[in-house]
Amino acid sequence: MAFRRDQGLTLLELLIALTVLAIFIAVAVPSYQNLSRTLTVKGAAFDFFESYHLAKTEAIKRNLDTVTIKFLSSDSGWCYRITDTPDTCTSCSSAGAAQCSIAGDGRLRGGSSDDFDHVTMTSDYLSGGSGVVSIPNRRTTLDEGSGSTTFAMGDSVQVSVRLTNAGLANICVPTGADSVLGVESCS
Repeated sequence: MAFRRDQGLTLLELLIALTVLAIFIAVAVPSYQNLSRTLTVKGAAFDFFESYHLAKTEAIKRNLDTVTIKFLSSDSGWCYRITDTPDTCTSCSSAGAAQCSIAGDGRLRGGSSDDFDHVTMTSDYLSGGSGVVSIPNRRTTLDEGSGSTTFAMGDSVQVSVRLTNAGLANICVPTGADSVLGVESCS
């Protein structure tokens, strides 16, 4: 009995393996792109949610009557800043940190479209109101009442942060938008 030693793959075996790999990649790339968009929008919403709680914490820590989240838009996109001087906070630029800080500490707090590529932001406070949410340092209602800020990428991927009149914040997916893993639908 002669012992035959295999020298490697045949050309046919290599072509079959490459075809199977190409099919896996063709299926995986769109799923990865959708997951990436969803996580970016979800990240923007959670960043705003955390900023709301940071504003409340800063108001209590510094014993300020209110701390404000100011919504701004610029040629390059959108931003929101946490400040105790909303009248002087007028720019999304990081050069405006002194005007948008709390108690003049020079720290810039908030988020912007620079942090979340291709994410749009719409807010009841920006479009229909004063462009600010004043957050008191104690448990009480919001002066501006309830409202929502929605982050989106395209028409289908959307996540909202809703502030209730009682000053509570929750994150949800608006009706009609694609579901987002780990985020409940708005009711």
